[in-house]
Amino acid sequence: MGRTKVVYVKQTPKAKAKQEKAQRAADAAARNKAEQDTAKRARDAKAQAVADKKRAVDADKAEFANTQIRNWNQQINQVVDQVLAIRAANAGVAGINAGSNGNRGTTEGGTENPLILAWPSGAPGNLTKGDALCKLAGYDQSDSADIKVRRKNVLVHIR
Repeated sequence: MGRTKVVYVKQTPKAKAKQEKAQRAADAAARNKAEQDTAKRARDAKAQAVADKKRAVDADKAEFANTQIRNWNQQINQVVDQVLAIRAANAGVAGINAGSNGNRGTTEGGTENPLILAWPSGAPGNLTKGDALCKLAGYDQSDSADIKVRRKNVLVHIR
């Protein structure tokens, strides 16, 4: 076999300048890409932090609302139990409902004396009493200033 001859070609100044320019452009593109990647990672991290904070606030709001709903449901159940006890004690008498029942007994939750459900201060975020009221068990309607809840055929007016 024969020997391979290596020939070195001297680069012209114009070709060298063109090669250096191409290298500078490649270096600039690599720096730009690195900067973009860094900026994207920062944006993604910030978006993740915002999403995490929102999830935490939403969890706090849900926990707060669920606690209130449980407490309110207990209050409503007490009124319903009172009405059912009055109905049982006055079997055969129609029209016994929450509220005033003459000499048969009076409970909260009537049209004239709605059950007042307190909304504690310190609710997280922009959570309002109305956000929780509509989630009460037996939520019936709100065609007036009061909310109505129907349980065991007892309609309770709430404010």
